[in-house]
Amino acid sequence: MTPCQPLQEGKELQGLQPYDACDPSVFIGPVLLPRQASSGPPAPPEMSSSSGSGRSATEARALKIHSEAERRRRERINAHLTTLRRMVPDTRQMDKATLLARVVDQVKLLKRKASEATQSMALPPETNEVSIELHSGDNGGVVAAPTR
Repeated sequence: MTPCQPLQEGKELQGLQPYDACDPSVFIGPVLLPRQASSGPPAPPEMSSSSGSGRSATEARALKIHSEAERRRRERINAHLTTLRRMVPDTRQMDKATLLARVVDQVKLLKRKASEATQSMALPPETNEVSIELHSGDNGGVVAAPTR
């Protein structure tokens, strides 16, 4: 049996450590194998050398996609808040929470006004008939008005 020989200088493989000092051809570490068109399970994820935290390339890509989706969501929210600022009076320099509270108050006010307007125009529920009086207008036209 031959004595163990240390791994020769320059023969180190990047990212791999010798598994057995006696057998320098056996290493421990991630290995990327070439994928064939339709055989077997996918290769293990490639480790990202730039992140330093040991994230796989798949995780880094998923994180980037998620970050982009969040950025687009924030842009949409801010665009809608800008629209609300234009629609509600006196909201130019207001934080988001106060703006939303003001919008809620404005919607409540408009709903109350709409309800009051429809109630004042509603026909009395106990009658099925409406009486109309005709009046001659100032310019010679005829004006029809419901009687009360």
